[in-house]
Amino acid sequence: MSATNERWNIFLRKIQAKANEFFASMREQALPMLKNNNGDPMPVGTALHAIHLQIVELCRKVDDTWANQVESAFQKEGASGDEIEKSRIHGEYVQFDLHREFRLLEADVNCQMAKHILSLAQAAKSTSPIACSQCSAPLVIPEHIYMSEHITCMFCQTVNTYEPGTYQRMVGTFCAEHLARWAALDLLKEEIQIQRELIGLRGGVLQKAKQRLRETHEAYSKKYLDGLKKYRPNLNMEKELKMAMQHF
Repeated sequence: MSATNERWNIFLRKIQAKANEFFASMREQALPMLKNNNGDPMPVGTALHAIHLQIVELCRKVDDTWANQVESAFQKEGASGDEIEKSRIHGEYVQFDLHREFRLLEADVNCQMAKHILSLAQAAKSTSPIACSQCSAPLVIPEHIYMSEHITCMFCQTVNTYEPGTYQRMVGTFCAEHLARWAALDLLKEEIQIQRELIGLRGGVLQKAKQRLRETHEAYSKKYLDGLKKYRPNLNMEKELKMAMQHF
């Protein structure tokens, strides 16, 4: 291994180590931060965005270091074009891995928050029957209602407006999306792995990998939407799947 290659590899390992510090800190702080803010996910979302910006900056540093120092150092050493390209792609893989780990961190943290908010919603849910405003008969409230809903009394036919609490509303918006994504995590990881493989592929092999990527993304989208429909019974699966596949 040449001196330049060794320095490049050390630099990339330091970049990865720095990113891992960000990820570990966020995993440790996310749930306490959510609890300290009474179940409001916005502060954690802001912290995640800040980490994403740091990852973008680390990736930019990889690009700048290669362009301003490393490539010319390889050329001065007399490295072959193939050797230089291999080292450049190594940096590209590291950049991809940083973004991959951020996506998995985001899924993990959002799932932790969603589970906690779901527990708050369940704790806050009234155990007493909700009475009709006209005849006081108990109303039948469907299990998964997370938005304002008109409920017709089965006895006097009066239309009542059911208003879920704050945490119940959050289940239908924030929690539904992230719990569904977590349930489909295996396929998301598979999709990301195929995306990584695309970096070093060319020609017919590349086209086959792109087809695998499309098939995996479709499988992931279907599983994600199945999970989402649990919380949003009126979800139009066909329409949502078509939107998910429009860039493939």
